[in-house]
Amino acid sequence: MILVDANIRSSGPGMSAISVFSATFIAGMVKVHPDEVVAHFFCNLHTATSDPWHGPNGLVRSLIVQLLMKLERLKILNLDFINDRRYLRELEQRNLASLCDILWSLLYQFPADTTVYCIIDSISYFDKTLTLKDLEIVLDWLQRIVNDSSLVPIFKVMMTNPMSSTTKMKELLNLREYPTRLVNLSPNNLIPMGISNHTMESHLLRPSTPTPPIIKREVFANSYRGSYGDGFDEGWQTD
Repeated sequence: MILVDANIRSSGPGMSAISVFSATFIAGMVKVHPDEVVAHFFCNLHTATSDPWHGPNGLVRSLIVQLLMKLERLKILNLDFINDRRYLRELEQRNLASLCDILWSLLYQFPADTTVYCIIDSISYFDKTLTLKDLEIVLDWLQRIVNDSSLVPIFKVMMTNPMSSTTKMKELLNLREYPTRLVNLSPNNLIPMGISNHTMESHLLRPSTPTPPIIKREVFANSYRGSYGDGFDEGWQTD
């Protein structure tokens, strides 16, 4: 898991240079690694409360839909784990902890030779008073999934921020324990230029670095029963 701070001083609302990079990166990943799973979400496009994909809740639901579609195309989708009425009711009510648990369960269905990349652009748009609590829950779950040593596929998360992350955001990422999660881009090296798809694809074809090992899912899921209800069945290092 990494967070890229672009440190663009003049970044305003809407699409930024880092968003363009994210879009190009996603397109390159899909082309260079067609057998891998690339799920993505652009937070800056879903800031309106009237947007059905608004906020961290919409972020998780969007990722779930993308994983569902990929598993369905692979003909390995299995929803038998949704076998509890209370759990189903929580999903229908968009309970955030239950949705995060569904995301985790779907990841377990991918084969061992699969890498699932999750690109979340402009995450700082949800680092606001209205959405901060939900953001805290989502980041907590994502970190636990990344660190789940029993997860069969490899799960990698890259988040971007057009400016500089707040102190709160850095705390949520537990940077004291994982300082390499934050990547700071220098604002002094900004050069107006286009992003070459060919160059991006060449970089993506480089050999990958090893992914560090790391908690069991059941431990985390059980800890959330007390805090967010008990309707559960169970509870980047970069390339």
